Amino acid sequence: MKSERKPKIAVTGATGFIGRQFLEDCTASDLSVSALTRTSRQDEVNLTWVLGDLLDVTALSKLIKGVDCVVHLAGATKALRKGDFFSINTDATKQLAQICAENGVKHFVFLSSLAATRPSVSSYASSKSAAEAALSEMSCNMKITVIRAPAVLGPHDSATYPLFANLSKGFLPIPGPAKHFRFSIIDVVDLSKLLLSIACKDCEHEPVITPYGHESIGWQDVANSASRSLNRPIRQFVVPSPIIAFAGRATDIIARISGKAQVFSSEKLQEMKAGDWIASSPVEQPLALDETMQRCLEPFLNRGKQAA
Repeated sequence: MKSERKPKIAVTGATGFIGRQFLEDCTASDLSVSALTRTSRQDEVNLTWVLGDLLDVTALSKLIKGVDCVVHLAGATKALRKGDFFSINTDATKQLAQICAENGVKHFVFLSSLAATRPSVSSYASSKSAAEAALSEMSCNMKITVIRAPAVLGPHDSATYPLFANLSKGFLPIPGPAKHFRFSIIDVVDLSKLLLSIACKDCEHEPVITPYGHESIGWQDVANSASRSLNRPIRQFVVPSPIIAFAGRATDIIARISGKAQVFSSEKLQEMKAGDWIASSPVEQPLALDETMQRCLEPFLNRGKQAA
């Protein structure tokens, strides 16, 4: 009896926070993968690196040649100009999907964001929503799956570095505009497993999936979990709305002067003020919140031990 052929997968954003975990899972599953990279890297067993970026049509054509499924993880979460979000998150996504459809790719998996459900709150949210709209017009030519991720947690993520750095010291600054809001989260391990399952299985599922590992948590839940992980109390304090607003505007100015975009900005503040962010599709057997917390805090604790 012949074994079922494993699909060949192409990945963008493979060197990012989520992409690194996804590549690790692909390797563990013995899948053949081609991955886009902006810096030269050494090929490995079952892993071929393609040098280029999302605007390089030649590189994209090489990336997706002969693959069954493209998992598009790359995207802009910070930008100096609003238009940059649309160039990367919308236009580049549409271009990649068109190349895939024209070259016989069977399945296109797009990592979007829960923010896409409220496109008016920020340029990031609007750019993701516009990308989803563009992909929906192409669904008759290729199977397309959209994953609207909520907050994704895991170690070594620059976006959540300040949060876990403060928690490791026993502090939890809570943004005033969002102190009572609740939100869904998913561990990067659980998200990667979901992506891999969708990419590998040729079965029916919803075209848009909004996954979560934990449906509704608040800042008190975060503090309690960190306290259990650290075996010490967490001191919470609310940062007043005017101070948060000032910090957002100041970060915008600093970003423009330095030429370096920051994740926290006045637009990110708008997302924080938009209310609860709750996903709708539970993943199977998610990691416990305390386990996620321990994994996220461990790099900071190890650093402290080495310094001592």
